[in-house]
Amino acid sequence: MDSASILNTEPQAQWNYIVNDVLRDKKSGWMHNYFSDYNRTSWDVGVALSRSGIAEANEAIETNTNLVATIESAIAKSRLPPTDAKYKALSKKEKAELDRQYAGAMDSINENRRTLIILADRLEEQIWQQYVEMYSSRNLRILRNRFQLDGNIDYLKRGVTWTLKRQYDLLGKTIVEETPSNSAW
Repeated sequence: MDSASILNTEPQAQWNYIVNDVLRDKKSGWMHNYFSDYNRTSWDVGVALSRSGIAEANEAIETNTNLVATIESAIAKSRLPPTDAKYKALSKKEKAELDRQYAGAMDSINENRRTLIILADRLEEQIWQQYVEMYSSRNLRILRNRFQLDGNIDYLKRGVTWTLKRQYDLLGKTIVEETPSNSAW
């Protein structure tokens, strides 16, 4: 964290709820420590699901690639001269079944390749979001711990604003000051 940048940041009231969390933590005798586990994020489940989906797609591609190789080998053996030791005759029904399996395996390979592209793009974005959230939580923990030592509420407010503005900047989002709706109450 950059102390000079923090000191040059004007605190924004929209982040007071986080400052209030730290003040509640102080009032409790520092028992809450809301930011103690900054390695967990709201993106963890999504990242795990994307990684699992990628692993499943890769496994399906490998399985179907092996099936295609087996089918191609069987077809190649049926095209050998009948006198060849590796020759294996196929009936029309067997050939039709191999053709059906081949088409299904190729469709599955292509579909899983498309899925891999989508999941890889999604995973890249999720990991970036996860990293930025982890970075922000880490900074909030540092600010909380510093406030615990020095009690400087002004630095805490500026630091919280700096951290969350930085998070929005890194994510390419615009900060919009919102007034809570009365309908929510």
